[in-house]
Amino acid sequence: MKCIVPQKNLVSALKIIKNSKALDKVEIDKETAIRVKFYEAENKIEFIASNVGVWVISTIDLSDFSKKKNPEEFFSIEDGGEIFVEGKNFISLMETFSNDCIIKFESNKIESSTKLEASIHKSDREGKKKKIGVLSVIEPKFFEETPPEENRKKVHVSAEVLIEAIKSVEFASDSDPARQYLWGVQIGIYDVDDITACATDTSRICYYDKKTKGRNENPVYVMPVKSSLVSAIKSFDPKHNVEINIGEKYTIMSQSNQIHGIPNVVKVGNESMIDWMTIRKAFEERCKIHIDVPRKPLLECLKTAMLTSGGRYGVRLFFDSKAKELKFSAENLDMDSNITSYLTETEPLSDDAFNSETQDSITFSAEYLREIISKYKSDKIKFRIQGTDQTVIISDDNEDFQYISTVIGKI
Repeated sequence: MKCIVPQKNLVSALKIIKNSKALDKVEIDKETAIRVKFYEAENKIEFIASNVGVWVISTIDLSDFSKKKNPEEFFSIEDGGEIFVEGKNFISLMETFSNDCIIKFESNKIESSTKLEASIHKSDREGKKKKIGVLSVIEPKFFEETPPEENRKKVHVSAEVLIEAIKSVEFASDSDPARQYLWGVQIGIYDVDDITACATDTSRICYYDKKTKGRNENPVYVMPVKSSLVSAIKSFDPKHNVEINIGEKYTIMSQSNQIHGIPNVVKVGNESMIDWMTIRKAFEERCKIHIDVPRKPLLECLKTAMLTSGGRYGVRLFFDSKAKELKFSAENLDMDSNITSYLTETEPLSDDAFNSETQDSITFSAEYLREIISKYKSDKIKFRIQGTDQTVIISDDNEDFQYISTVIGKI
């Protein structure tokens, strides 16, 4: 094996692997390997890491250097072949080379192993030398080049919208081992740039929807596992579309020089994602009372509540339209029905903060409430409530995602 490649391009390709869940340890005492394959005829380097149910592939080829006057001086493969190397260790070593250099790879046999030597072929710093030797490892028993074959439906989506949709809702997914069908993000694809997303643990629902009316076609649904999905989108370029191939067990997402194989959530029997669109419509009709609350003071109250109670107890919001104020408290109800108050605070609200008269309260987990408020960016957060201690909608008029939450109960 012999080739030259700029350090910048090498590290960029390896970063895609690094961000993926495919490099997570399967066994505590063993590192996950990367297969590095040099294709002489195609003039391409391919990096593959696979784990139990997760795949990631990134490539470097001559077309990446098409804007260079003499691309072969930056990237060329003289001799093909493949080698398995310890994943994270290999990436870390390649990152130690300066980003102004071109790296030269050469291999040689050492007894039963192969040694891949990386050295500086050319550098802006005249006279700079460096060489690192990496020994091959045995191909992992769980390594596979691609997910198992199955019928898959192909769609194309805007990477920018896909990334925004997933980032908006993924935090609300479940992690209960008994409810694996809620471990993912449900993505509904109507068109290239018309995507919905939803995640839930059944006590809270966060959904993303830019276009709530005027749709005539049924979407293509897919529900990949959240942890692998969030890792994959870190590497996508928002300016280019993503090809998604949706199967029953696996979803494959591709963009230019990268491919991600992600498992879909596991369903048992009739388990299924809740019909969040119907639920949303029902609650929007029932939540008649609207209160606009300044976001910054609310976040400050929540921060104080987290410090005083460790976020373990309930935070109670009491909305008083007559007094034009929000009373905020962090309280705990013990087994003997004794209430311990950790924090009380009153925030004045403007005359137009309420759309109708109310003296109702709602109680949340401090951690849950802070999580959603932190994701919004506007100066005001809208609470849409039905009455005391009933399910509430929390939204930001300038965002495309909303949050429906049950409450802890009256304390």
